[in-house]
Amino acid sequence: MKKVVFGVAAVAALSGLASAAPYVIDFDTDANGNAIADGTWISNQYAAWGVTFVPNVLDPNNGWATNTDMTATSTDVGNGYLPAMGNVLHSFGGWLNEDGDPNFAMIFDQAISSISVTFIGDSDNLSELDLYDIDGNFITGGVVSGGGINGKTVSFSGLNNARIALVLPGWFLDWVAVESITFEYVPAPGALALLGLGGIFVGRRRR
Repeated sequence: MKKVVFGVAAVAALSGLASAAPYVIDFDTDANGNAIADGTWISNQYAAWGVTFVPNVLDPNNGWATNTDMTATSTDVGNGYLPAMGNVLHSFGGWLNEDGDPNFAMIFDQAISSISVTFIGDSDNLSELDLYDIDGNFITGGVVSGGGINGKTVSFSGLNNARIALVLPGWFLDWVAVESITFEYVPAPGALALLGLGGIFVGRRRR
């Protein structure tokens, strides 16, 4: 079923993040290395990495939730959870009280080149990741594959203009959490130039 991003506000201007190194969102620590307490609502804890979380971006008239739970927790957990996972994005009580299928968006300050989302507790293989450009135009998407109830992943790479990631964790009558999210930015032109200079300097010899 085709999905269209609903109600996402305009995002901030480019932040200048040039690194292509992967960023890992594990819901245990924020972008500045500060611990995230159990029961914390996830929104802008990773803004320093150029990404914010926005729940309920899809039209509720089509069966989507208006009260998606965005709690990071290691205590209010359900099927598929392992203690080594630490915090996951999902409150067991909150998920089952939603008024439709849960959905949230990750809005990036600049284009990403890859993204991977790992879900736990998904026994129905319904968890999905869809990618859009900054104007809300669909790029690509897919549902989880492989793995087991302790971890199923959706991954995309080779991207060049994806700025919105729409995350659909299962449906409103199951228990599905997001265990981790890994992403990389498309290197800025300046970063690519620096990489080229690095190659020049590495190859230089004293005469």
